[in-house]
Amino acid sequence: MQTFAGGNTRGSTVHEAAIFAVLSYFFDRCDIFERPSEVVAP
Repeated sequence: MQTFAGGNTRGSTVHEAAIFAVLSYFFDRCDIFERPSEVVAP
């Protein structure tokens, strides 16, 4: 995912930190690992 977000080449430390910040934001916003708030009856 780091390559997708930041490209194939390694950048400066600031560039790498920015990539990790973006990835962290999207990981935090992702709800795939959250438990459902209510149980849906079949």
